[in-house]
Amino acid sequence: MTSESRQQTPSSKDPSSIYNASSFLRSQREGSSAGNRRYNVNTLVPRSLYDKFVVQLLAMELLINSNAKLMETNAKLVETNARLTVCLAAAALAVLFAFSRRS
Repeated sequence: MTSESRQQTPSSKDPSSIYNASSFLRSQREGSSAGNRRYNVNTLVPRSLYDKFVVQLLAMELLINSNAKLMETNAKLVETNARLTVCLAAAALAVLFAFSRRS
């Protein structure tokens, strides 16, 4: 085994390693009492990973709220655009009618 392949092999102490995940879970389960086979979430999810997840959820919530506000603003702009188009069409018809009456 070369030094490069040893560096690519995950550490046996690293619980996030794909190679050691099942043994890590087994050790967590065996470490608990026989009657209570629940996993300890604090040891399964590192705090930094949990914090990153919470930050991503908050960012997604912020984006969703911003998107909703932008959609509401867009709907108001579409309505205003429709009203202005009707006013412009009415003004154009009024001008055409005025010129046709003069001739």
